[in-house]
Amino acid sequence: MADEASRDPADFRVRARRLLEDVPGLIDRGEYDRAAYYVAEYVRLALTARILEVTGGLVDSYSLVGLAATLAEHDPAAKRLVEDPVILVELSRIERVFVVSRFGGGGFTED
Repeated sequence: MADEASRDPADFRVRARRLLEDVPGLIDRGEYDRAAYYVAEYVRLALTARILEVTGGLVDSYSLVGLAATLAEHDPAAKRLVEDPVILVELSRIERVFVVSRFGGGGFTED
């Protein structure tokens, strides 16, 4: 499994996929905070993997909007992540979920 020192985008993708595969089970068990965290971490790892592919370097950030902006600087196809207001709002929401579920206050429900 990849750690943050890994430079192989495939390692990040494997790690992300494993988290996402666990989400349905977490939801079935009512572990909504953990499911929310896993979804947000999936997005973070997927963005990190793509940044590694196009730049060869890691970005030390948990900001999904920041990661998307970094990616957009280097990958023209990713510009829609920061130019489309709907996507930007969704990234912001996921980022908030990440912070709340990781650092406390969670209390997410099925809704």
